[in-house]
Amino acid sequence: AAEILRRLNEDESRLKLLEDMREGYEGYFDSVRALFREAKKTPEIETKIKGVLAELIDVPKKYETPIEVILGNALQNVVVEQDTDAKDIISFLRKNNLGRETFLPTRSLKVRTLQKDERSFLSLSGVEGVASEMIDCADEIRPAVDFLLARTVIVRDMDSAINLMKGADYAFRAVTMDGDFIKP
Repeated sequence: AAEILRRLNEDESRLKLLEDMREGYEGYFDSVRALFREAKKTPEIETKIKGVLAELIDVPKKYETPIEVILGNALQNVVVEQDTDAKDIISFLRKNNLGRETFLPTRSLKVRTLQKDERSFLSLSGVEGVASEMIDCADEIRPAVDFLLARTVIVRDMDSAINLMKGADYAFRAVTMDGDFIKP
């Protein structure tokens, strides 16, 4: 019983630490942390922010490496609904000297998906699927995910990537499970 209680206390401490890190946006760019810290004091700005892309998506463990590699810094893009929200937040950033951000205004994004003939390549050996389709997120966030990943295909390995890209005439991006990628 004492051992179980000790482990429970350790787990509770770890959970508190992780929650504090999330709350303080540990691991994010300074400008992201500053924006969220200051936005908490300014409700009219805070309500315009949906969040940082990384916290709004759920990536299956199996696909974490290829998704992280292909998204890179875009994981720290700030998701908003309207381009006018981004404009207001940019003014807020400038006024408070908080740095720069990249925004994904979900209602304004022009999403390009794989065309019907391009989807036929998804049946090739070694192809896992379209990266955007591997990610779970709220419907309101989906345009941001599709904007960034709807023309990226996850494949098992580099041989599969080369085979896919040659067959599809380099029409989209491919990323391997190890995080190597080929751009058109």
